[in-house]
Amino acid sequence: MTELLHSTQDIEQQALAVWQSNDRHGRYMVPHSPNYEGLWLWDSALHGIGMRHHDPVRAGVEIGSVVDGQQPDGFIPNLQIRAGGLAAQVESLMWGNLGFRSNSLAHIGISQITQPPILAEAVWQIGQKMEHEVRQNFWTQMIGRLALYHDWIYRERNYRGDGLFTAIHPWETGQDNTPPMMEHCRQLRFGGRVMDLLSNLSQHPLIRRDINYVDASERSTYEEGKLQALALLSLMRHQFHPQRIRESHPLHYQDVGMSSMLIANNRHLEVLADETGVDLSDELSANMRMTESNLEQLWDTDASVYYPRDAVTGESIRIQTSSSLLPMYAGYLPRERIEILHAQLADPENFWSYAGMANVPLNSPYRREKGYWHEVWVNTNWLAATMLERNGYGDEASEMRQKTLRVINQQGMCEYFSARTGQGMGVRGFGWTAMLALDMLHTDDN
Repeated sequence: MTELLHSTQDIEQQALAVWQSNDRHGRYMVPHSPNYEGLWLWDSALHGIGMRHHDPVRAGVEIGSVVDGQQPDGFIPNLQIRAGGLAAQVESLMWGNLGFRSNSLAHIGISQITQPPILAEAVWQIGQKMEHEVRQNFWTQMIGRLALYHDWIYRERNYRGDGLFTAIHPWETGQDNTPPMMEHCRQLRFGGRVMDLLSNLSQHPLIRRDINYVDASERSTYEEGKLQALALLSLMRHQFHPQRIRESHPLHYQDVGMSSMLIANNRHLEVLADETGVDLSDELSANMRMTESNLEQLWDTDASVYYPRDAVTGESIRIQTSSSLLPMYAGYLPRERIEILHAQLADPENFWSYAGMANVPLNSPYRREKGYWHEVWVNTNWLAATMLERNGYGDEASEMRQKTLRVINQQGMCEYFSARTGQGMGVRGFGWTAMLALDMLHTDDN
């Protein structure tokens, strides 16, 4: 491993500059302006994990802003729009009404899908950096909100009743164009000519704002964008009504990564409940155990790989990605299984790359060089380092962090990086790249 060309203090100052640039009124941090205005669920959770090293109270405010968008039924949206202008109007059109869902805070517009459930991890980690009384107040404020959210997940994203997280749109996974989801969407029927026409129109630059700021080769392809648009149009056609979605929406995708993150965050939720003296409901506790038991339904014994599956048919989608490794993050696997997944992660012909953990294996026929969510992202590197550390692979966890900091040092706070060369891609000044760099720099402080 080559040494960093500049001091860690330089990386830290760059990260703090991104924080300052992307901060909105000291309440939340946008991932990037102008491409990602608004507050995003798992972005802000990860922002908070990095912020805690400099200002844990501000990190807690970030999470408080996330749960400001929570609905009475427990739903927490993947996106909140808190400002006007063209971006807000476009997002409003996408979500099917001018006011989004109703919200007690009328000035907040929200989407109608969610994102990976990693809030409990953020709340737990942020609390570690707070003074005792502040920490207890923060955890006490959050525990009910988190339990309500996890209850909602089991009620509304549990298609087969087996406790496995079922995504209804590619954006819910957080990895918009991940190959198994895209391949699955290609097999589905979302509607007829009108839907196809609308999905074509949705690729107009006014809607596809992302390609106005970044080279199109570094975003979802035109076809992938259409598939994502078709899935959204289907949800709009069903007016985002849970029962109609369950009965008629074609996309119900059981994601390995989201179910693994749910298990890990269930465990954090239980710790938080113990720390605050809150009793979780028997139903929620039973659902938590069910997820752990049934994640094994996604294990392919012949291939020794966890695969996502179609929740409607039960058929595996036999394409491996970094999500296939995240049961290591879940924190409950037997040692034999951990060693199988570790060997896959550590294989330089598979996931282990110059820049960290490739999201699509280096030897995969589905891999696209420079592809969005095909290359290396800092959030998935952070997950990789975290699960390596927690499973006894401390040296490799340290190497994963060093790989990440090296490419950040060489290329800046980029959205993502080439697995093979470390070249920075996507937008610059990206939020979770900066904040998770802070966390990696301060790992020994934890």
